[in-house]
Amino acid sequence: MSAVILLWVAGSLAPPDDFDTFFKEFSEKRTGIQLLEADIEERTFEFGEVNLRRGRVLFGKPRRIIFRYEGDEPTLMVDDRRVYEFDPLEEQLQIYDIDDSPEASIFFLGFDSDTTALREAYDVRLFSVDNDQGKDGIIIRPKKDRDNAPFQEVMIYLRDADYLPFRIQIKLDDDANMVTEFSNYKINQPVAPSFTQLRIPAETRIIENGDVTVRSVPAGGLLVPPAALTVPESLGSSVESDGSDNGEVAPEESVTVEVLPAP
Repeated sequence: MSAVILLWVAGSLAPPDDFDTFFKEFSEKRTGIQLLEADIEERTFEFGEVNLRRGRVLFGKPRRIIFRYEGDEPTLMVDDRRVYEFDPLEEQLQIYDIDDSPEASIFFLGFDSDTTALREAYDVRLFSVDNDQGKDGIIIRPKKDRDNAPFQEVMIYLRDADYLPFRIQIKLDDDANMVTEFSNYKINQPVAPSFTQLRIPAETRIIENGDVTVRSVPAGGLLVPPAALTVPESLGSSVESDGSDNGEVAPEESVTVEVLPAP
């Protein structure tokens, strides 16, 4: 992930009313979203090398998100504060809990509307950018007193129509960056309940919270977590990509950043 994402950032203060208006609209545009899917194209840059993964993400309320990748790449699910990571090559399922921390909210910020925990622990700002898909975004940086943050910067680029992300850029450290592009959204489309879970084959090893006691999935396989998300039959509208995503990482863009006051 070593190619640094070059961004020209100009900081400027803005009246609190501007932020209140933005996040009120941000919340309103997402109120009706119960379930969504989108194609993802993820590039990681490290030490001069680029790794590309393609797949699909599913998000469902209240707080469940699944990243499924092509090929034999591991599948990742975050269900509130519990993480499931299934590696088909290793035939292993790791399950672990994450603290009720601001970092846990990072997984969901692209799709839900609650920024309270993040604003308490991070410097959260708005930025504007010249892009056909959207002009607004959210930038997150650790506050100066945080030494153990898992990233240096997150930039979430939002579509004008619904404030869903079309790009998320994460600067993990000075030599590691990740850029994820989102396209072909399907919003509130019915899916089989089991599609909101992970299907784990029989004989898969399960390691939970680092426990050295390893157990295996019984014959017939296993769905995790045990409860599927409820998908109302009334869901039926969809929003597709506007076609502006060409699958390439955008060149350097000029963005304007506004400071978001702490709650």
